[in-house]
Parts: sequence; structure tokens; C-alpha cells
Amino acid sequence: MLVVYGNGDGIFGGSQQLILQFSTNNGGWNATRHERDVADVNGDGFLDLVGFRENHVNVALGTGTGFGDLLVTQNGFDYAGGWRVDVHERKLADVNGDGFADLVGLKAFRRKFESVWFTWRAFCGSL
Repeated sequence: MLVVYGNGDGIFGGSQQLILQFSTNNGGWNATRHERDVADVNGDGFLDLVGFRENHVNVALGTGTGFGDLLVTQNGFDYAGGWRVDVHERKLADVNGDGFADLVGLKAFRRKFESVWFTWRAFCGSL
């Protein structure tokens, strides 16, 4: 994963590679199967990486200067659970106002959309 830091004046510096595990060559991520997003899942003010894998969801906690190790947080909301990048939406947002990003998924179910919502505390415990 590459990050380009902004200077605060509309100008960006050069790119830096901060974590390898979310890439195609190092981790087997495939953009047609595995969605990746950023959100503050643990409420520390730093953006964290969230990836929806084949059989689980990964999180790499942000430190402000990089990211920690990949954590396996959840089975479900993944490819094996029937979630498809081109069909189903998964969003990260603080739905309940507790300061932690929540996972919201919209999935077609018998011609109706089903909204599934999990808080990160219930989803993966304390990170």
C-alpha cells in the first residue's frame, strides 16, 4: 500500500510504501475479489486499513507513521460469506456515534436489500 502525504497546502510529497501485506504480490489480494478501505476502527484518531479477504476480514491498525501487523478480526463479510465486490456494498462509518468505525453491509437477499451492521467492539473485541 502506498501513501502520499499532503503538505497542507494542496501539494503532495512522494509516495511511500507503508505496508506490504495488502498488495497483490505480497498477500494475494485481488481487487476483483477483495475490497480494501480505511477508517478509524479503534478510536485512536489514526486511519486503519480494513481488508475483506477470502475467508475473513483483516485490520492493520494505523500508528500515524505506518501500520501494525495484519489482524484477523472476523469471519463473514468476506468472499466465502457470499460478499462480492461488484454486487454488494460494504462501508465503514461511525453509525452509533461511539467514536469507532462500524461495518455496514448491503446485500441482496430474495430481491430485497438486507442491511447488516456490526460495531467493531462486537465485531472483533477491543483492538
